[in-house]
Amino acid sequence: MTDFNFSTASAVGLYQSLIGFLLVMGVNFIVKKIEPDYSLF
Repeated sequence: MTDFNFSTASAVGLYQSLIGFLLVMGVNFIVKKIEPDYSLF
């Protein structure tokens, strides 16, 4: 941000959001298989 490199910052933010989403979905899938009452949806 100090160099005003918004394209790189946007790409990193998108990548981080995608990895976080996949991690949440994967863990929710595993939890649903083990104990369905504790899953998010």
